[in-house]
Amino acid sequence: MVKKTSSNKDKKGRACFHCGKKGYYIRECRFLKNQMKEKELNTSEANVVDEIVAMVSEMQIGMITEVHMANAAENSSEWWYDSGATIHVCNNKMLFKEYVEAGNGLEVLMGNHNTAKVLGTGTVELILSSGKKLKLTYVYHVLDIKKNLVSASLLFKNSSKSCP
Repeated sequence: MVKKTSSNKDKKGRACFHCGKKGYYIRECRFLKNQMKEKELNTSEANVVDEIVAMVSEMQIGMITEVHMANAAENSSEWWYDSGATIHVCNNKMLFKEYVEAGNGLEVLMGNHNTAKVLGTGTVELILSSGKKLKLTYVYHVLDIKKNLVSASLLFKNSSKSCP
C-alpha cells in the first residue's frame, strides 16, 4: 500500500493554527516566522540593555535623568549614571589617567541652561565594586559640574571599555 503525502489540494481546506489563514500549515506560516525573527532581535537588544544595567548596578552609582538634577549638590567624587547626558563629565583633574588641555572657548551646555568652560578632555578609569575597571574615554573636565556624570548614550556606543 502506498501512503499518500499531502498535496496542495489537501492544504486548501486546512487553516494555519497560528494565523487562521487557509492554504498552508503552521510550519509554513510566514507570519509566525516573522514574529520569531522579531522576537530574536528584541531579545538581542534586551540582552544589551541587561548588560548595561548590570554594569551600572555593579558600579554602585546613582541614576538620574537630567544633568541639572546632578549639579545641585557640592563637588563630589561620586559618579552618576545620567540618561540625559550626551558626554561623560568629571570635575576632578586628578581622576584622569590621560589628559589633554582644551583649546580656548570650549564650553558645554548644562541641564540648568548655563554654560560651563571645558578645561580638558581625557580618559578616566572607574573601579567597580567587583574590582573590574571601567575605562571611560572622551571625558570632559568641567569644574562647574557638581557630580561626575557617566553618559548612558556613550555607554551604548561602546566608548567605554571594561578592563580586567
